[in-house]
Amino acid sequence: MQKIRVGIIGLSANGGWGAMSHYPALRALPEYFTLNGLAAGSPASAAAAAAKYGVPYHTASAAALAARDDIDLLVVAVNLPQHRALLESIIPSGKAIYCEWPLGTDPAQSQALTDLADHYHCRTFIGLQATHSPYVRRLKAILDDAASGTMRSCTILGGDPSRARQTVSRYRYAQAQENGVNTLTIPFAHLLAALRYLFGELTHMAALTRCAFPQVYLADTGETIPRTATDNVLFSGQTADGGLINAIYSGALSGLRMDIECDNCRISATGNSGHIQYEPLTITVTRGGRTDTFNPVTAAADNLIDIYRAVHADLATGSHSVPDFADAVAHQCLLWQLVGN
Repeated sequence: MQKIRVGIIGLSANGGWGAMSHYPALRALPEYFTLNGLAAGSPASAAAAAAKYGVPYHTASAAALAARDDIDLLVVAVNLPQHRALLESIIPSGKAIYCEWPLGTDPAQSQALTDLADHYHCRTFIGLQATHSPYVRRLKAILDDAASGTMRSCTILGGDPSRARQTVSRYRYAQAQENGVNTLTIPFAHLLAALRYLFGELTHMAALTRCAFPQVYLADTGETIPRTATDNVLFSGQTADGGLINAIYSGALSGLRMDIECDNCRISATGNSGHIQYEPLTITVTRGGRTDTFNPVTAAADNLIDIYRAVHADLATGSHSVPDFADAVAHQCLLWQLVGN
């Protein structure tokens, strides 16, 4: 089996999403991937990350990483405002690219990046990971079981910790709406991808959004800063069979709770945050007076493992099981349509 040689842009010795999820997922699949290089924001931070994670090549230039002959797949795991410049520097390499969701700060930027990747014939992947979550897939199997009957209602309450009244300075950039990182575009966007995977295409969709907390306290610095980013989302939709879906996502809430009522069973799923794309879920199914509970078997850091398996299969066989940049544009356009932007 041919290994895919990976370079990560945004792997930091100080933590972050690349260190928390991408690195452990790749290390858990040594038969599929080898981590050959990384790029970080400065030569010193790149060297520190390479030393910590045992990566043979490091650089402060994403373009230099992309130009190497021993890199097949580039992983972009940096904050969204950095995506455009980094992607424009690596796409001309023609390499395969896995970029974290969202692709761009708005649909126009995402479409431009998709067009550029198409021009250079890059194979692309976007980090809409919820459809590869083992917990979302378990929910799908339960719902698809004819014994469950038709779904009649689904109610979701989800929390967004980085958009609470109090947060920390690492999320400072996420308080400005123009940066494209908010409750609608991150946790709710992943939820919507999961809902469409679970129930098929939805109709009668509508959403209300607002910034409920225009002043935010940063606990680690003691600052109070302004917020313009969306921190509350109220959503409704309907399945082809008439099942109703209602969801509330808010910085004022904590955890995740999903209650699904079917003809012949009741399903609930709970987690520690509203990020269904990586959160380990406890799932309970009540049917005919009997309740079965499926407890989490992974940590949040493990939940990119399955999507990386699928990325390897797509690259090895030419299949298309993982969403790509075009899917990112379509999903982001749907979000913008929901709120009338």
